[in-house]
Amino acid sequence: RKGHKRGEIMNQKLREAVFSRGRVLNRKGLYGAFDTMMRYITWIIAGVLIHLPLTGNQITIISVLVNLAAAAAMIGGSLKWYLLGFALLIVGEFCDWVDGTIARYRGEVTKLQADFLGRLYHIATLGFLFAGIGIGVYRQTGNGWYLALGFLTALFQQSTIYILELKNSVLVNYGTEFLNKKAATKTSEIKTIKTSDIRKLFVDNERKKQLLKYFSVPMDYLLIKIIILLFALVNKMEWLVVFYFWYTLIRLLLFTSASYLKLKQIEAGKK
Repeated sequence: RKGHKRGEIMNQKLREAVFSRGRVLNRKGLYGAFDTMMRYITWIIAGVLIHLPLTGNQITIISVLVNLAAAAAMIGGSLKWYLLGFALLIVGEFCDWVDGTIARYRGEVTKLQADFLGRLYHIATLGFLFAGIGIGVYRQTGNGWYLALGFLTALFQQSTIYILELKNSVLVNYGTEFLNKKAATKTSEIKTIKTSDIRKLFVDNERKKQLLKYFSVPMDYLLIKIIILLFALVNKMEWLVVFYFWYTLIRLLLFTSASYLKLKQIEAGKK
């Protein structure tokens, strides 16, 4: 009886760890349905993992390694290797959902470390994935252009992330000089601008938010997996390489120019 009661307590605690963040996100429509489905699957997987000596951060590290393994699988350059890479990406996706649940369940939430590791999973591994696909398509077709395009796509992706992080670091570096003056001019705002508010300076209205959302669809980490699967099944992975080459190039140019112009506007408005 005691064991049964203890099991019920553990299950309830795990359920709260799984669904607590979901209530905060409050997604609707298709994304909301997907979010709910993934959280129920996460509940099942986490129910097994809580009996293993794994922390949330360790699971995030595993997801990073799995994504790197997926990029390596893409080098194979055939349908079976692409499907293996896709399967590994799905494993990484589930790890990404489970890590936070395990951390909340164990009461070991580490925001700074988790954010750092999460960025490795979501951002840093994408470049390797594009490079791996480029090598795979080169091996499949014998056309050296796809090898070059794959590595250039990886470069553009990582350069875009560098530009965005550089933009944020500049604002943080000059935070007291510029950001707090903005807050001080409005009585409705808190006197100290938090780091999380930095994005609001760049996406400061609903129209910009929607434009950014639609433009970023091809970089949604789940959709990338689906796109890879579809192109692999129709044996057109070279089309994927060409598409992401142009997309990431345009994305890099737009984010670089937009970040510079917005920083210039912010600085001019504070003088």
